[in-house]
Amino acid sequence: PEVEGLGRALASDLARHPGLRHWVGQRGLRELAAFFAAAAERGARFAGCDSGPMHLAAACGLPVVSLAGPQSHLRTGPWPPPAPSSPHRVLRSPTSPACAPCRSRRCRHPRGPVCMVDLSPGIVLEALTGP
Repeated sequence: PEVEGLGRALASDLARHPGLRHWVGQRGLRELAAFFAAAAERGARFAGCDSGPMHLAAACGLPVVSLAGPQSHLRTGPWPPPAPSSPHRVLRSPTSPACAPCRSRRCRHPRGPVCMVDLSPGIVLEALTGP
């Protein structure tokens, strides 16, 4: 709830990009799983951080672009782990600091949470639309 306003602003910004959607608000797991399964059948991809919806998307057959911040994708990423035979990809900040992955809930980097902040929308869009 505390970030719903940011989600609505992102959904508004994405509305001008055909084929991109940001779904704001709580949904039941059945509705979300059905949505992910239908999206997978239509060749869609999911981009998101390590979260329940990311794991549900992968379980429903949706290729995942995992935005990896402080987490190690080998511990908490989509299954099967990203590899040449996996449909999933992991994105890390191009300026990822030496402390990543740290798995910390609070960032101690002097510049703040650069693991996620430096993952620009352009990098994510390229991962979604690229091979």
